[in-house]
Amino acid sequence: MSPRTPESALPALGALLDRSLVQIADAAHTFDHQTVTAVADVWDNNTFPLFRAATGRSARQRERRARAALEWMARLSPQRRAWMVEQTAIAGYRIDTHLSGTGRRAEARVPPRQGGGRLDEPPQKGELTGSTLGAATFLLRAMVLIRSVGHSQEAARVPLAAYCRALRGAGQDILSAGARPRRQRETAFRSLIAAWLRRGGPDLVRHWNRLLVNVPDARELAREVRDDLSET
Repeated sequence: MSPRTPESALPALGALLDRSLVQIADAAHTFDHQTVTAVADVWDNNTFPLFRAATGRSARQRERRARAALEWMARLSPQRRAWMVEQTAIAGYRIDTHLSGTGRRAEARVPPRQGGGRLDEPPQKGELTGSTLGAATFLLRAMVLIRSVGHSQEAARVPLAAYCRALRGAGQDILSAGARPRRQRETAFRSLIAAWLRRGGPDLVRHWNRLLVNVPDARELAREVRDDLSET
C-alpha cells in the first residue's frame, strides 16, 4: 500500500493506535511480553492527546492537535520516531513530514520504553469531559494493565486476548466518535465504551471497576452490558 498524502495527521494518529493493538496481539500469541510492554507503554502519555485531537471543534483544530501529538510522541528518541513512521506507513500513511529531522535514519521494530525525564508535558489543549473522558481513561487504564505483563507476577492475571479483542479498531472508532456534533458525542463515546466491554466478554469483568473510572453512570452501563453478556 502506498502512503497517503502527508497532510493526514489525524487519521495517521488513529491508525498508530490500531497498529499498536495489532502489534500487541501478534506479540501476545508468541508470549513476547517485552514487545507487548514496550508498545503499550507508548500510550501512557499519549492517550489523552489522541482524544483531545479527535474531539477538536473543527477539522482544522483536530488536525493541528494531531500534528502536535505526533511530534511530541516522537521526541522520546530516534527509535520511537522510526517505529512511528514504520507503523503508520504499514497502515498507508506518511507522517515523517510532521516530525522533526531527529532520528530519520534510526530503525526500530519496537518502540523503546519511556525513560529519563521529559523537558515538556504532552499536548494539553482540549478539555475531556463526560463519556469522552470516560473512554480516554478506559483506554489508558487498559494499556497500563496490558503493560503490566512485563512483570512476571502479573502476566497470568491480564487477559491479553480479551483486551486485544475489545479494543480492535479503537483508533478509527475514537476518531469517528470525536467527529460527531457535540450533542451526539456523549452518546457515541458511551456506546463505544459499551462495545469495548461486550467484545472483551467475561474475561474482562474482573477489571471493570478499574476500567470504568470516570465513566458517567458506570454502574448502570456495567449492568446493561452484564445483562447482554448473560444472554449470549
